[in-house]
Formats: sequence, structure tokens, C-alpha cells
Amino acid sequence: MKAIKVTGGNLSWEPWEGPGEPPADHVEIEVVWTAINRADLMQRAGVYPPPPGASDILGLEVSGRIASVGSGVTHL
Repeated sequence: MKAIKVTGGNLSWEPWEGPGEPPADHVEIEVVWTAINRADLMQRAGVYPPPPGASDILGLEVSGRIASVGSGVTHL
């Protein structure tokens, strides 16, 4: 798997080991398309930190398929 990472303010497309199994009430998405939006660019600039517990990987806008579900997910 690859991810867009921020290193010293620069964006790079790098291998990433992934998050593992999704936690309760979350889903894992097999991403087909993604985009970098204003919030991502603000995060890159250091003025918009991700919420506590959220991933620091950029690409808040995604489209894809549900790959796996965490416990408690029943409404898909």
C-alpha cells in the first residue's frame, strides 16, 4: 500500500504498512481515487492538525470499496 506523507513540508508518495484491522465502528476502504483538498494543504502547512486519534495521512476525499469492517458495523 502507498500513502501521501508529509516530510519537512514536502509531499511524497511512499510505501506504508497500513493501519491493520479497522477498529470498532470503522471501515477500511480500498481507495480507487483520492484528492488533496484545502484541509490537507492546511495540515501540510502545520495549521490544521488531524483530530486526536485520526490518521496523519493526507487525502481526506476518497472513493473506493469497503474492504473490511470493524465490529459493530451493520448498516452498510
